[in-house]
Amino acid sequence: MNTPVQFSDGSGLIITTARWFTPKGRTIGDVGITPDIEVPRTVEQIAQGQDPQLEAALDVLEGLIGAATGITDTFLRDQQPRAYVPANPG
Repeated sequence: MNTPVQFSDGSGLIITTARWFTPKGRTIGDVGITPDIEVPRTVEQIAQGQDPQLEAALDVLEGLIGAATGITDTFLRDQQPRAYVPANPG
């Protein structure tokens, strides 16, 4: 995590104040996280409003919920999509 510091002359500095680690102790700051399941998404799919990454995530979640509870309904897919709004735009 980086913390910006603003000086009175208008200049600034960004200081690394924390690092993020996976449960296995690996830092993710330099390389990010490799997904367990990689699902490509093409420009054509985006243009057509298709989201295979979301569909794959729902498959995984529904499988986990079904395994834990016995519920095999597709209730997650029945939810209305919501727009992503960044918490701190700008």
